[in-house]
Amino acid sequence: MRSGGFKFADVAKARTNDWTMTDALVKAYRSHGIAINANVYPAPAWALAEPAKNRKGMRHRTNLPPRDGLFREFCSAIAARYGMEIDYYEMGNEWDLTSNEILPPAEALRLLREGYAGIKASCPSATVTPCGWACADSSVREGLPNPGLIEKFAETAQDAFDVWALHLHGPFESYAKRLQTQFFPLRQRTGLEKKPWYSNETALNTAGGEEGAAARAVWQKILYAWAWGSTDYIWYNLRATGWNPSASEDSYGLITPDYRPRATYAAFAALATLIEGGTFDARLVDADRRHVYRFHTPGGKGLTIAGWDARLRTGETVR
Repeated sequence: MRSGGFKFADVAKARTNDWTMTDALVKAYRSHGIAINANVYPAPAWALAEPAKNRKGMRHRTNLPPRDGLFREFCSAIAARYGMEIDYYEMGNEWDLTSNEILPPAEALRLLREGYAGIKASCPSATVTPCGWACADSSVREGLPNPGLIEKFAETAQDAFDVWALHLHGPFESYAKRLQTQFFPLRQRTGLEKKPWYSNETALNTAGGEEGAAARAVWQKILYAWAWGSTDYIWYNLRATGWNPSASEDSYGLITPDYRPRATYAAFAALATLIEGGTFDARLVDADRRHVYRFHTPGGKGLTIAGWDARLRTGETVR
């Protein structure tokens, strides 16, 4: 369960070795016991390869490939400075939603390999993920701008990352279905089962009085992900970014923009209190609408059983 993260997106500052902002962020997160997933974006304008400058979609410039060697150099500098203070180094973001005119598959693979080599050169023990993928399996969804990219990475790039990162927003039912019918078959088909996976970004909008539904989804999705092998979990995001009820990005936060906890925060805090630092033990019930899971609590103090029954409106004793 992870509750913090930031992006190395304004990397132009790296040219002048100005790490002031990121130093402050890392110190602040760590001083409050917050783990860090850091997105590392490849291309400020000054670093672009010449052909990339004329590509369509410049609004996606953070996914445009830089000149050869620069991303490796940048990643090496980040890992040399922060090392294991960063729990996950994530290369880019949702490349499956970026057009292949902007990020051709060969360039995407080059970026991942450069980033991996740079991180490992400075911190061999660091954990590297490819970009968090928006989709579980691009072969089952029509109209993606970079079709087949997910499968290509799964089949050919397993030597260039440590943990597969997956983004699946939306309600629990959709999340579980996409894992079972798309992602887990992809793992079997491509040999990706040899690598651990990480539920790296999920969310559910709280706008329109949906805080209760979102809080239930926090409880359900975290427990389900853990029960099915996810090494970690991020709910996107910790703090809401605004108040616009029609903007989903504004309404994802566990807490409001003025730092008031939502019902989603209560669900997250309850899980952290119950099982953070523990280990998963067994899926006791894993049915369509009823789920019961068992965990070893931290320090070997006993067992915790957590779950839910979506058929019920009131509580029921579990026997």
